[in-house]
Amino acid sequence: MAAGGKLVRQDDSGIWLYLTLAAKKAGIGKDELMRRAGAGELAYRDDLPGKHWWFREPDIAVLAKAKIEAEWNKAPKPKRPKTEKALAKEIGARLAKAAPSNGGVMASHAERLTLPRDERIPKGQR
Repeated sequence: MAAGGKLVRQDDSGIWLYLTLAAKKAGIGKDELMRRAGAGELAYRDDLPGKHWWFREPDIAVLAKAKIEAEWNKAPKPKRPKTEKALAKEIGARLAKAAPSNGGVMASHAERLTLPRDERIPKGQR
């Protein structure tokens, strides 16, 4: 249960969401939700005990679906091109963070191959 009380109620007429939960799910502000309810666009109740402004869950689900579809169809913002100064700073940070290499794996392998073998060391311990 939420700290401020229940945010969802169910009775014989259906499921009701409290104002804050309904606004969060629908993706619109509380004032806009109350305005739409006052205009008759949304079914609401203000007589449930404890809190005021309860909204029907199916109405809120329709608003949430419309919000998701609108966000889905929205074109992404184009990326801003980086300035030369920002690119230089980024490359410098990458180079500073990278560990200095001493030739890597192949260089150490090539060094071992070029070292002369010591015949005094037994074959299994070389």
